[in-house]
This record gives sequence, C-alpha cells and structure tokens, in this order.
Amino acid sequence: MNENQRLKEVRKTLNLSQRTFSEILGIKQGSYSDIERGKTGISAVMIKGLITKFRVDPLWLCEGKGDMFINKNGVPQRYTDDNLSGDISLPATEDEDESKNVSSESLTSHLDRQKHYIESIKGMLEFLKEK
Repeated sequence: MNENQRLKEVRKTLNLSQRTFSEILGIKQGSYSDIERGKTGISAVMIKGLITKFRVDPLWLCEGKGDMFINKNGVPQRYTDDNLSGDISLPATEDEDESKNVSSESLTSHLDRQKHYIESIKGMLEFLKEK
C-alpha cells in the first residue's frame, strides 16, 4: 500500500467524503482526487494539515509503520457532512477527562502520547530529508 492509498484509508476511516475531507484540508476536491488516484503526491503542507486536523501519524502515512493516528488510545469518531462544525478533533481518551485532578497514571499516558508524536515528527523529517 502506498501513501496515496493510505491517505484514502484515513478519509474512509473518518467516514468523510472527498469533498468534505479536502475542504477541511483547504484544497480543491479535484486536486485531492488526483492525490488519492496517485496522479500527484502528498505535499508537506498537506501532511502538516493531516497531522494538525486529524492527528494522522506521518510515519504511518509515508511508510506504513505504526498506527494510523497519533492518539493511540482513542478511536476516531465517524464524521459525516451533517455533523461537521469547525475543526475536527478525535474524541478525548479516558485519561483526558475534564476534571482538574491529574493522576500520575494519566500524566504518564499523556507524556507517552507526546513522546510518540515527537518520534513520528522526527521520522517524517528524516523521511523528507532522504527525498
């Protein structure tokens, strides 16, 4: 599976149409369609959008290694055109509740997720340097 196919898998996992997905990423639907079909590549700007808007793991997107999403504990909620409003974010995990009481276990879990995120970004930068 190449990065274009993995991009399509992300969109389908989020249950978004090409039109909605491309609008959220700030590109035209036709341009996005070309990317999914492999006519054009995924730009660094688009990868940044995928990371910030959907928390897609760039190492998974580029090389197929690791998990699809950076938030390993959360399962992405299904989105449709009807329930979109503003920025998309993955649902909070159990350790990200709104209470102000932070246990050491939730802090450790949060730090582990941040470490994974940093490692993914480092992997993406190394991958981009090689090209």
